[in-house]
This record gives sequence, C-alpha cells and structure tokens, in this order.
Amino acid sequence: MTPPEGVGFTDPLSTTLKSKTGSQQPGRYAAAEKIKIAFCGASSKVVSPFVLNEWQPPVLWIKALHISFMVTWFAGLFYLPRLFVYHAMSDDAISIERFKIMERKLFFGIMTPGAILTIVFGVWLLWRYGAAYHGMPWLHAKMFLVLLLIAYHLFCGKLLRDFKQDRNRYHHVFYRLLNEAPVLALFGIVMLVVVKPASPVVVMLILFFTVLVPALIMIPIAAKRRLLK
Repeated sequence: MTPPEGVGFTDPLSTTLKSKTGSQQPGRYAAAEKIKIAFCGASSKVVSPFVLNEWQPPVLWIKALHISFMVTWFAGLFYLPRLFVYHAMSDDAISIERFKIMERKLFFGIMTPGAILTIVFGVWLLWRYGAAYHGMPWLHAKMFLVLLLIAYHLFCGKLLRDFKQDRNRYHHVFYRLLNEAPVLALFGIVMLVVVKPASPVVVMLILFFTVLVPALIMIPIAAKRRLLK
C-alpha cells in the first residue's frame, strides 16, 4: 500500500505491513490491516487511526457525525414552528400547557444539542480542509446560510419564551410561513455542498431563490399586518 500522490505523510501501519511481508507472523499484520480498513475504509487516502503517537480521526467519521447531527438539528427546525402553529390556534389551558412542554423539550433536548454538535464538527472539517476550498464562492455562501440558520434558531428560542409567558403576538399564518424557511435553506446548502459551483453567478442564483425571494414574499404580508393576532 503506497501513500497517495500529493500527501506528505507516511502511514506507519502500511510501512510496517510492507516490512513484515513474508515474516513469521503474517496473520497478525493482516488482521491489523483488516481493522484499519474497517475504521478508515478501503481508500488509502484516509489517514490511519494507528498513526504512532498521534491519533487523527478519519475525515469520513467527522463528516458522518456532522451530517447526522445536522439531520437532528433540521428535524427540530422543521417541527418547532409547526408546534407554534397549533399552539397559536389553541384556546384551552390543557392544550396550551401541553404545547409548552413539547416545545421546551424539543428546543433544549434535540434542537440545541443538534445545532451545537453540527457546528462543532463543521468547524472541525473546515479547520482540516478549509484551505483546500479557500476563495471558493460556494463555501462562503454556505457559511452565510448557516449563519442565517443560527439566527433562525435563536429567533425560535425567543418565540418559545414568548409562548411560555403567554405573550404570543403572531397569527398562526405567520408560523406556517416561518416553517418553510429552513426547507429553502436546506435546499440551498445541499446544492452548494454537492455541486460546489465555481461560478459566482450560479451561487448568487441559489442565494436569490433561497433567501431573497422568500423575504420578498414575507415582507409585504407582514407590512399589511396579516401576521399579527
């Protein structure tokens, strides 16, 4: 197993396996190689977790955790505004108290931990491989959308406090429209990350349809005060 081109490190496990070929204990090193493949995948481009004196988690594990917690975060972003819809439509005290409990547990038990861990593993990926994408417009656009999602998350926290104190000011239609914002952001982020458009024009078009168009729809409705109770 030879190091990939352009990578300035030597995999000690692979080197050991080479030097031990034909030795008296071939099974021992073959087993170690199987363990390496199980953790790192078959590709030799992944750093082995058996690097001497320094354990570096393979990037695929970090990416898998980042995506998993992103799904958890978005599950809360999709569901909490829907709870706000039904909460705003409720009149009886039993339903109102039930929604307060559901909203609190969703926000603090699922949404916020998912958001924090998504950001932690995302920053970890950016720290390790951000230099490779330096100056690419799609990455800057993705970071912009992530910042908008963080602001959306914090705004949901404010709405949660308003509901908790029984001072909601918005009509249920407002929350129905608010519920669509993370869907558009998710489309934009997935398109940017998967396609990685190098053209600033394409990046701006994605931002236009995921940010500007929804804002142009929401602002006139809010100006007519249709969203207030």
